[in-house]
Amino acid sequence: MISNRLKLCIVAIGLLVSLSVGLMWTSTTHAQAFPIKASVDKDLLPIGELVTLTVQVTGPPGLPAPSLPNLNGLILIDRSVSSSISIIDGRSTAEVTHRYILQPTRTGELRIDSIRITIEDRPYATPPIDVEVTDGTIPSGVSVTDEALAKLEGLDFFVESAIDKVNPYLGEQVTFVFRFYRAIDPPGPPTYMSPDVTGFWSSDEFLRFEYEVQLGETVYEVVETRTILFPTVAGQRRIGQALLAFPAIGSDPPQELVTAPLPLEVRSLPEAAPEGYQGTVGRFSISATVDSRESKIDDPIVMTVTLTGEGNIEAMPDPVWPNLPQWRSFENEPAVSTAFDDGTLVGSRVYKRLMVPVASGDQIIPSISYTYFDPMAEKYVTISTAPIHISIEAVPEKVSLPNIYNIKAVPGSLRQATDHTTSRTA
Repeated sequence: MISNRLKLCIVAIGLLVSLSVGLMWTSTTHAQAFPIKASVDKDLLPIGELVTLTVQVTGPPGLPAPSLPNLNGLILIDRSVSSSISIIDGRSTAEVTHRYILQPTRTGELRIDSIRITIEDRPYATPPIDVEVTDGTIPSGVSVTDEALAKLEGLDFFVESAIDKVNPYLGEQVTFVFRFYRAIDPPGPPTYMSPDVTGFWSSDEFLRFEYEVQLGETVYEVVETRTILFPTVAGQRRIGQALLAFPAIGSDPPQELVTAPLPLEVRSLPEAAPEGYQGTVGRFSISATVDSRESKIDDPIVMTVTLTGEGNIEAMPDPVWPNLPQWRSFENEPAVSTAFDDGTLVGSRVYKRLMVPVASGDQIIPSISYTYFDPMAEKYVTISTAPIHISIEAVPEKVSLPNIYNIKAVPGSLRQATDHTTSRTA
């Protein structure tokens, strides 16, 4: 039995087919099925629970996103999109699935009005969907149909792609997921071609999982990869097709599985950013320490500044260092480390600065500030280190040695006296 989470994530798409170049969406394919369908995972739920609205759009590659109506009595909590392209009998068909997680704000009968889309200059709309929200528990016996199971039944191979955000902020992490499902061994070792991610910074690190799922009566082995992306350009963007290619075996031609491009809208950061903001997005903390709080003039200490958090650790700008006229400073490149924490890229940047005092007394290394934009809180945040007090001891004055170049010449009589011995007559 497939889990509810899997029901929300899996889109049954793709067939193992021969590659055809320049395939077009034909009017015959267009007429075979209504191109947009909408459904909910439950039409009866208690207040406080969530309902998932699924909108499936079928048509030529490059489908637009559907337009959601006003959600009276419901608020949008999250959304995701997945897509695929299948090629059957020389026809290329894209299927894009949009999922919207909704939370009711009141009880009673709630209506999701028609969801609209225009494909090849023709408008389409789904019928309204009614949802009943109660103030208690749901009676037993309410079942949910899963159209994905019916689509998957009988397929030996299929692929899917998805992203976890369709409306991220500039610089916010977006996770691209690619899954390959197989019920039998493939005809040969496949080659994966990653999608075009122009307009995104892509991490060299990725996550890979292998597991089994049972969909209907079929058990699939799944290979899943997750790639971390950070959008660098605001506006309408898209992640291109991902492709899994199989080599030719005997007289059989090469075969491919392809996903459809994934559209998304990258939001610009809010205006009126604080002074000193350099473009960092995520969530971070900062600390500063020294290896000694006592030193002497010209006796160096080491200051360590650490930025830790989640975001584009590798590409984030360095802090702005304060002006320190009482010190000479030397620094190395930061030590950068990254890891994954529940699918989120986290890590740290550690800066080591050699600080040489040039003045005695109680010296203060002032606070170091860093500003970032928190996409979850949708606000700018400035973090700072605490000032560091250091006592610098003056170096005792050294006794000056004579300069031999300035010594006066010894009088000749004395110099001569030292050249003879005296004698005494008896």
